[in-house]
Amino acid sequence: MACKVELRVYDRDRAFTDDFMGAAEIDLASLTPTSEEVNLHLADENLNEELGYINLHASVVPLSPDLGVTVFNSRLPHKLTVGCHAGIRGQRTIFPVAVATVQLVSGSNLPARDANGFSDPYVKFTMGKAKKKSKVCYKTLNPVWKDEFIFQLFNNESSTLDVTVWDKDNYRKDDFIGRCELNLWDIEREVTHSLQLGLLDTPGNLLFLITIHDIEPRENSLTSYDLSNLRTRYNKTATFQDLPDVGFAELKVISATGLRAADINGKSDPFCVVQLCNARAQTQTCYKTLDPVWNRVFTFPIRDIHDVFDICIFDSDNVTDREFLGRVAIPILRGVNGVERTYALKDRKLKERTKGTVTIQISYIYNPIRAAIRTLSPREEKYMEEDLKFKKNLLLSNFQRVWRLMQSIIATAEFINSCFTWVNPRRSAVAFMVGWLNGSENDDDDVDEELSSNKPSLLQRLSALQEVLTKVQNILDFIASFGERVKNTFAWRVPFLSWLAVCVLCVVAVVLYYFPLRGIVLLWGINKFTKRLRKPNFVPNNEVMDFLSRVPSNVQIDDYREIPIEQGSPKNCKKKR
Repeated sequence: MACKVELRVYDRDRAFTDDFMGAAEIDLASLTPTSEEVNLHLADENLNEELGYINLHASVVPLSPDLGVTVFNSRLPHKLTVGCHAGIRGQRTIFPVAVATVQLVSGSNLPARDANGFSDPYVKFTMGKAKKKSKVCYKTLNPVWKDEFIFQLFNNESSTLDVTVWDKDNYRKDDFIGRCELNLWDIEREVTHSLQLGLLDTPGNLLFLITIHDIEPRENSLTSYDLSNLRTRYNKTATFQDLPDVGFAELKVISATGLRAADINGKSDPFCVVQLCNARAQTQTCYKTLDPVWNRVFTFPIRDIHDVFDICIFDSDNVTDREFLGRVAIPILRGVNGVERTYALKDRKLKERTKGTVTIQISYIYNPIRAAIRTLSPREEKYMEEDLKFKKNLLLSNFQRVWRLMQSIIATAEFINSCFTWVNPRRSAVAFMVGWLNGSENDDDDVDEELSSNKPSLLQRLSALQEVLTKVQNILDFIASFGERVKNTFAWRVPFLSWLAVCVLCVVAVVLYYFPLRGIVLLWGINKFTKRLRKPNFVPNNEVMDFLSRVPSNVQIDDYREIPIEQGSPKNCKKKR
């Protein structure tokens, strides 16, 4: 049986990532027990040019216990001895087999270490020689860090992550809070895991999102047999077997073209990160190219059909540093099912065009009844979503959105008033006939929501003032988004949601026709008041607000807007570090 060994040649860089120079393969079946000279030509699948060759002396001998050789694979009964004429400086280099992305989300119920009854916690990570440290959250026992760390995995023995929590003190030694351990090697690859780890010998928990990516890509495309099983699993006849499992999505990241040059050699080392709510996937890195070809297939379970694929492309500078190259956001329902599409990249805020395009293919299967039921439930929290900070331009933009909403309400009120003042006789006559046929009037009740906040004094710090301005900014955004979502529901911006609203209204009309209103209100009240007794872990929710949270606001519609590729790349695209 043929067995091949791959050799990779790199250029050693002290300040940056080692540059890939080419690869070659040795077929063990072609070697003999006597040492012989082997010339291997180097090649790179991304380049069509001559990369030189490497001259080796190789031989294969039977493996015996007295040789003191460690067997890595029991299927290989021989030892390979390789010698190279060019001397190798330094020690033997061990290459990683996987990369772990550890996202530290938050902590809860940590013990107090300060006299004020709080702590200033931060977290230290240690794995072998790699050491990381999170930011400090001041005066809290339930910190929210939202930090991300990258670790390389070499083998099982060196993949234990030691996590320690400390309390920050300015004038004395930091206080130890607690610790926990996690073996990253045992975690399933290419799947995002949400782990709640308790601290050893002390109260408190830490919430992590951990994803392990293999360095070498794996082929995991769905076969026809898999697709047949998925169609059976998400068939309408099996709707109530597993309600939280809405569907299944497959995203193929094919390639990118025309990316921005991020390195001084006029090239980039791009890789692609795909996120769907809290799930995360990452491609391999293609070195020294502006037109990478990944051909990676990722699969995601769909928990909410209204989730959005967030696709970001970065330039890899070293293990932890990366530089942003482009981004695109695609809602699942907006993706053309099973069709390869090319999208123009946008900037980090999804507002302007940036250099490059990305080619992907989205395929998904879902149960529409489960998706409709899930739409009326609370939306899953996105743990690593950045908190909005106060910005003058954003505050002014929210003011303008609220003002446009008020103008729409005023215009609607003037239209209704004109029907009663007979400014337009035809319109008033139609309104009179409709009112006469209904035989009743519907009074609209306006519910004023009072938002109370403690007014900061003039002696408070500037950060407190900034916090108040941020709250005002978020309140304006909530009001404007609420009105825009209601408008977009009736404008059929998302047909699935609009059809769902029509079906619900039809069901409500039929129920009100056959059952008295007082009985319905009585049953609704009994259900609301007894739900906590029947389901102790029940999370209170408002079905109408949950539905509207799936409808995109005008800002989100602009973020999801697809820029035509014919528009070209921006002229003022500068390199940013």
